[in-house]
Amino acid sequence: MKSTVKKLLQIEKPSRYAPFEINLPEKDFSEDGANILLSYPDSYEVGMSNLGLRILFDIANRIEDVFCDRIFAPFPDMESLYRGKNEDFVSVQAKRPLRDFDLIGFSFQYELLYTNFLNILDLADIPLRAGDRKEDDPIIIGGGPAMFNPCPVEPFLDLVFIGEAEESFKDINEIILKSKRESRDRDEIIKRLIEVPGVYSPALRKKDEKVKAVIVDDLNEISGIKNWVVSGQSIVHDRVVLELMRGCPNGCRFCQAGYIDRPLRVRSLENCKKTSEYLLDNTGYEEISLTSLSTGDYPHIRELCEHINEKYYKKRVSISLPSLRINSDTIELLDEVLKVRKSGLTFACEAGSQSTRDAINKKVFRDDLLDKIREVFKKGWKTVKLYFMTGLPFEDENELDEVISLIEDCAFLARKIGGRRARIIASFSTFIPKPFTPFQWSSMMDLPQIKERTKKLLGNIKNRTVSIKWHDAETSALEGYMARAGNEMADVIECAFKAGARFDGWTDHFDFKKWEQAFARSGVEKEKYIKRIDVNQKLPWDFIEIGVKKEFLIKELEKAENRESTKSCDTSKCRVCGACK
Repeated sequence: MKSTVKKLLQIEKPSRYAPFEINLPEKDFSEDGANILLSYPDSYEVGMSNLGLRILFDIANRIEDVFCDRIFAPFPDMESLYRGKNEDFVSVQAKRPLRDFDLIGFSFQYELLYTNFLNILDLADIPLRAGDRKEDDPIIIGGGPAMFNPCPVEPFLDLVFIGEAEESFKDINEIILKSKRESRDRDEIIKRLIEVPGVYSPALRKKDEKVKAVIVDDLNEISGIKNWVVSGQSIVHDRVVLELMRGCPNGCRFCQAGYIDRPLRVRSLENCKKTSEYLLDNTGYEEISLTSLSTGDYPHIRELCEHINEKYYKKRVSISLPSLRINSDTIELLDEVLKVRKSGLTFACEAGSQSTRDAINKKVFRDDLLDKIREVFKKGWKTVKLYFMTGLPFEDENELDEVISLIEDCAFLARKIGGRRARIIASFSTFIPKPFTPFQWSSMMDLPQIKERTKKLLGNIKNRTVSIKWHDAETSALEGYMARAGNEMADVIECAFKAGARFDGWTDHFDFKKWEQAFARSGVEKEKYIKRIDVNQKLPWDFIEIGVKKEFLIKELEKAENRESTKSCDTSKCRVCGACK
């Protein structure tokens, strides 16, 4: 970078843009090879915490004559240097302009990344709209969970990928390499790429053409990450991550990942042992996160924790787990986890009343939760996080009072057993209906209702043992507007971007007024996106096939209204939802 020290002092955390990294692949940009760029359109420290980005980065760089680099979203202070031409907007490792790459892949984990995506294109002098790009522009492809409704950003993408990318991404890289060596033109390369499973072109897809999401059949056939890049810049999840399973056995009706990631697939214990050893031995990290949608349901979780503790206890390596199910195995598992040090502990309650938990198919019971709270504080934990969601479909009319009562009971036990230092952190998010869930047809609370809920919670929980955290009401509303939108939302996103919208998932950067103006200027009524949808109405994402049948989702919606539960999935194949082949 050509920045002087004086210029770098103008920005926050300069290491975001010139990070010191180890374990980088020993490769570089090559005019003769394929050059691929991956982007998680958020800050460096958030993007480098994304496991999917790391997996794809590693896959591409293992292919001979393919070089893969990364780019992340610049904060406004750095953006001003780029726009003032005082700094070159270049890739992280090779320091190359983005236009030099053959393909740029964006990972969209959620909808609030879209303006950062447009900002990256604009800073790179790449036309925002796919239809405006020329022969010398990189091919732009989008993937990730948000692409299960890609319609809001289709006009900006040359290609979209639906599903799990490990196998298809190899094919994409090889096609780019071969086509480049054969001097194929851009349009021809795009036509070749849509032959890859899970890939389609919004401009070329026929009206009734279906796109089938790609699923990796056997996680044990996916090799682990060879080069886990370690950054000198602190990142959000500064540890190694081991994925135990994909899919989830529990079937919570609000959870998009629980449906798009079906069926449940489990990595073998032996594979997990070897991978954990490789990651810890080659990075120097002293913490490993065992991750999945429901880590407590991994059938070998205790044996794996015992193995890690036995091998790395003397090196003081700790084990981190995401939120745990509230069941009889939890406490035994925690005995293994706390042998080195106590990591964070989260219980996902979701709702306060049993009626609402039954409606969302959340198999959590009040007495079981209180028993677990009692036991974990006896074992020395000082802080427990409880996760709730408000505005759920078919909520009990006394839901909020039930939530407050449950939190107060947990706080009483925490203080009684854990003393003055004991803390209960109650974290709240707003229900957002997402595609491919039984609640994709449900309504969402409007902005005044979200704010009223927050006000009531803050006004009624006065216990000093309790800390309340909540998602910003306006960012939740915006995510709800975009989650079920069609192509018309692209005009709103572009308008908001041009008005200065950036980092919409960050409360200190988010400006809802810019979005309100963008909706008004685009002539799009935002409130229509949060209304209930008739189950017979055609949905923008109906052309995507995930395996789970629409009839199954409708049946689950009916069962939710009747407070009927659906039994958990397991690793044996069945034909109930349609995901198992």
